[in-house]
Amino acid sequence: MTCEEGWGTHDKTDLLKIKRFTPDEFFTLKKDWASLLQRSDADPLFLSWEWMYNWWHVYGGGARDELLLLGVYDDAQLVCLAPLYINTTKIKRWITTRRVEFLGTRSSGASGFRTEYLQFICDKDATEQPIEMALSHVEDEVPFDVIRLADLVTSSPTYTVVQRLANEAGYYTRDPDVSQTYGIPCGGRFAEYLDNLGKNSRLQLYNRRKLLAKLGKVTRTRVDHTNFEQTLDELSDFHQDRWQAHISYASHKLFVKRLIDSNAVEVSGVKVFLDTTMIGCTFDLLCGDRCYNFQSGFLDNVDKKISTGTLVFGYAIESCFSDPRVKYYDLMAGEGKNSDYKARLASPGRRFESIELIGSPVLRYVYSLKDRVTQVLSRRTSRVTRRETKLITRRDSAASVGIGSSQRK
Repeated sequence: MTCEEGWGTHDKTDLLKIKRFTPDEFFTLKKDWASLLQRSDADPLFLSWEWMYNWWHVYGGGARDELLLLGVYDDAQLVCLAPLYINTTKIKRWITTRRVEFLGTRSSGASGFRTEYLQFICDKDATEQPIEMALSHVEDEVPFDVIRLADLVTSSPTYTVVQRLANEAGYYTRDPDVSQTYGIPCGGRFAEYLDNLGKNSRLQLYNRRKLLAKLGKVTRTRVDHTNFEQTLDELSDFHQDRWQAHISYASHKLFVKRLIDSNAVEVSGVKVFLDTTMIGCTFDLLCGDRCYNFQSGFLDNVDKKISTGTLVFGYAIESCFSDPRVKYYDLMAGEGKNSDYKARLASPGRRFESIELIGSPVLRYVYSLKDRVTQVLSRRTSRVTRRETKLITRRDSAASVGIGSSQRK
């Protein structure tokens, strides 16, 4: 089915109909999209029309991108949306591939902020049938080599149907990338939150403020729509120093501005200063009663006893507790450079898997060969590591026996 053909009836049922929307129809879908989102359990930010539509215009819609936005209707009511597109790219410059991906994600190239909590947007009262219909349409009507669904919520009906499809259709599937989200409920008091932390976490998150105050005057300012562009520039500087790589947030600024103009989000966050030097900041977006932490940055060398990043997060968390609009501070997925700090500061949330279903015979061969080589090398590395560990253990044991004998003499 092409965009111009519009409506089509699927063979499985005469009760549901599927429609593939054109880029022009994407714009006019805003009201129906918002209504369906309210009737679903999909994420209110990442799966909003505003996020997906603006992402498509900032990061998608190029010559190699083809919109694959599918809607399933029960009579005249929209009951499911599959926010997809097709990205045509090359692997190693010689294999051209057509990848079906979620809007908001890209397997290669710039894609902006990480889009998380992905799934098809479905009416909570609907069965899995609309999801099956949308995926069957992709299988039957859309030429593709790979279906790549990044950050798919594992507790969603979409995940269940995709797994069943993979097993029944016999696709080659690669080991999925797994991610865990973390968040902090902010309905209580900040003091209660601190009481529930471990001793060391509480020390680094809050109690070290006393030491910081001894080093100079500590002040805080808010991040909002008037200074977010400057804040992203400052974060770029922090990240370039930390990761030793050029990092630009120019397209992120444009994307956030479009979200603000769409009244989809409010910009939030904190900046922490020691005297006149900014030692850290966070960049957050507020959507409904949920505050999403997208970026943070900080100086490493403030004091050897101070974990600056954790301390800055303490101010950000306290700010969320003091804001009556915020019920949940979402730290989302991802780990720190040196430690999984989110697991120490927050509770586990939803879990994601990034799934690849390989349909192309050529890619099935290439990826299966690559994965087998990786597995063999991994096993060999494990055997070498175990062998070296045993040798070190034996050597240390022999050395300890020799030391003991010498002492006995």
